[in-house]
Amino acid sequence: VLDKLPLEYQEEILGAAPRIVVEAAYKRGWEKYVGLHGDIIGMDGFGASGPAEQLYEYFGITVDGIVDSVKNLLKK
Repeated sequence: VLDKLPLEYQEEILGAAPRIVVEAAYKRGWEKYVGLHGDIIGMDGFGASGPAEQLYEYFGITVDGIVDSVKNLLKK
């Protein structure tokens, strides 16, 4: 839905602050929303299987992973 709105409005909604996306699945496609100065936390591809807790830990989809990402973005 956001893609169908005018670019100026998208930028107004998303703002200028660093952006972080936390995706419990494949992170492809989010790049256009986080921009050059954002971060995407999620799986790098398809095919991983196992208990969700183990997959989240492996791919950094954790509170610690999010906190680390925020800290890194704020340093830039």
